[in-house]
Amino acid sequence: MSTTLTNKNVIFVAGLGGIGLDTSKELVKRDLKNLVILDRIDNPAAIAELKAINPKVTVSFYPYDVTVPIAETTKLLKTIFAKLKTVDILINGAGILDDHEIERTIAVNYTGLVNTTTAIMDFWDKRKGGPGGIICNIGSVTGFNAIYQVPVYSGTKAAVVNFTSSLAKLAPITGVTAYTVNPGITRTTLVHKFNSWLDVEPQVAEKLLAHPTQPTLACAENFVKAIELNQNGAIWKLDLGTLEPIQSRRKRERMFDLTGKHVCYVADCGGIALETSKILMTKNIAKLAILQSVENPQAIAQLQSIKPSTQIFFWTYDVTMAREEMKQYFDEVMVQMDYIDVLINGATLCDENNIAATINTNLTGMMNTDPLYYSQNGVAVIAVCCGPTRVFVDRELKAFLEYGQSFADRLRRAPCQPTSVCGQNIVSAIERSENGQIWIADKGGLELVKLHWYWHMADQFVHYMQSNDEEDQD
Repeated sequence: MSTTLTNKNVIFVAGLGGIGLDTSKELVKRDLKNLVILDRIDNPAAIAELKAINPKVTVSFYPYDVTVPIAETTKLLKTIFAKLKTVDILINGAGILDDHEIERTIAVNYTGLVNTTTAIMDFWDKRKGGPGGIICNIGSVTGFNAIYQVPVYSGTKAAVVNFTSSLAKLAPITGVTAYTVNPGITRTTLVHKFNSWLDVEPQVAEKLLAHPTQPTLACAENFVKAIELNQNGAIWKLDLGTLEPIQSRRKRERMFDLTGKHVCYVADCGGIALETSKILMTKNIAKLAILQSVENPQAIAQLQSIKPSTQIFFWTYDVTMAREEMKQYFDEVMVQMDYIDVLINGATLCDENNIAATINTNLTGMMNTDPLYYSQNGVAVIAVCCGPTRVFVDRELKAFLEYGQSFADRLRRAPCQPTSVCGQNIVSAIERSENGQIWIADKGGLELVKLHWYWHMADQFVHYMQSNDEEDQD
């Protein structure tokens, strides 16, 4: 939710540093009501400059060391709140870069930030009758892309990102929202001379500054833009004069691009297969091989009309045939396809009165087909479990035993999803999946099943298998 800074009261911890001072200049241009700067060293000239930029903004200064106990921070905040009545935004900006000073780096960069945040919760937490508030924590791009020569500094910034993300998730309880702004390499005194951890790289500052940098003003302008955007939980990257949101790794998805791919679809003549094939055609695949039990020229023509440039091949195929026969079919498929990027096993039979045919179609046929199109490792496998569709329930369903027939009959009247939506979600699962994932495509939605593994292959056995693979290659 974006916010205007006009008439807001802002506390800025370390608002007179390199990035801090330029950010303070940008803030007063936004017609704040009050800008309260807490910093370790007073700088009357800088305060006077800020007041001159916009005389309508009341700029005040309090000396503050973030490493003091929480009780002292709370006492200072009580003074500020008594004077201003309300505070809208807290900016935590204190930071040092010196991996020789391990305890102090942690104390300033992380512990001080946590303590200042904890202290202001006494005044903001809605569980205590507070009005809520906004916390902007200054992190660093090293918080999600470490400079390994300064692991202490990078570690503290990663902690800031995680702490802030937790605050954001607690907002419904506390009423306090939070986000991080994470500058890239910025030309400040902080980066001109600093020490690497255990002196692993004596020239770390010189090598860092050999990379492209940004001026403090460009960083400050984007800093204030991020404050105005006011997105709870956001992780902002401020680098090379740009402002970019960063997704956490757990949310980030690698998409499998179907463009130009060769797809082989083994299926019955059901509606899901046709609808899925339609979606595949919209993905600009290069070739589509369809192996089905019954030929359907009208369906092939319909698919071809969606993407005339895609080559479509059809074979009448029975998944219950012997594996040796399957091999002959796939030899022909490979002549036309050259190779297969994606194999979809979609053949399905629901006939509980014919147990052998059901197992042979749904299970044995799939297992026999899988090994035929590859001979090496490196194949990712996923499963998509479809809920009932109208095409499925409209057919005559026979229960396994007589007393289950009433359930089968009720299933025909149950709410179900359109086959077109199911087809879209099958293709979406293919694009989004990683090896071993199981998806449920039901009620028009697509949900990833979270598996709980109770057994893991022992490391010794993994190493044994890998060594045997290497010996086999030799």
